[in-house]
Amino acid sequence: MKDVAEKSGTAKRVVMTEITPTTPMESYFETLSFQGQLLPKRKTGYGSDQNLIFAYDNMIKKDDPDISFKFNVPESLMDTYLDYKVKNHVAAFPMEVASSEKSVTEDHLIRDMSFIFPHVNVEKETGSLFTDTQLKAKDKRLKNDIRDGGNRFYTPIWADLGGYDVSYSSNRVGINQVSVVMKDQLTLYAYMYGHMNSETIDQDEIMLTPINADDPFPNGKPEGWSQSDINWLKK
Repeated sequence: MKDVAEKSGTAKRVVMTEITPTTPMESYFETLSFQGQLLPKRKTGYGSDQNLIFAYDNMIKKDDPDISFKFNVPESLMDTYLDYKVKNHVAAFPMEVASSEKSVTEDHLIRDMSFIFPHVNVEKETGSLFTDTQLKAKDKRLKNDIRDGGNRFYTPIWADLGGYDVSYSSNRVGINQVSVVMKDQLTLYAYMYGHMNSETIDQDEIMLTPINADDPFPNGKPEGWSQSDINWLKK
């Protein structure tokens, strides 16, 4: 998603103040900043990447290494077999920590972190999605080989078209226990597979044409098809 817009922001709060009879009041701050990509418009069934950069800066040098983020989407956008937690019809995808580094200067402690979507596994033939935990537990619904889906968020192939409100939310962070929420919108504008009632047929990705297996190509086999391919089809 290198060609899409970015979303960023900063929050700054006072941690404490210090004053003595001989010195003016001095404030100590903690600062939270973030930067991530806006989700691009998508056809159903395809995946999106995210690299959410988050920085926590504390002037009294108190670290917070347990920062976490969730990607929140309408339940209808969670693929059938995924088993993430759902509350009030919103599914929470736990984001993975891609990197986490601490640096300390004379006046600051900074925790730089990078978050990505959770890793997903794609079943061959069906396109069904499974988490790493489900794969390790040998989920009984798995019938075919698995492809590596990477750290991406995939919408269901037959999701309804339109705009969906989504968000990224953190746990309570830092001394002030601030929760960060970043809002975005995911727009599905066409289908992966075109179908009879599709109103976006000119934009849908793949068109399926029914054929007669006994005589699949009466006008000759298509370019690139071998006789063995046709024999396999007839079987």
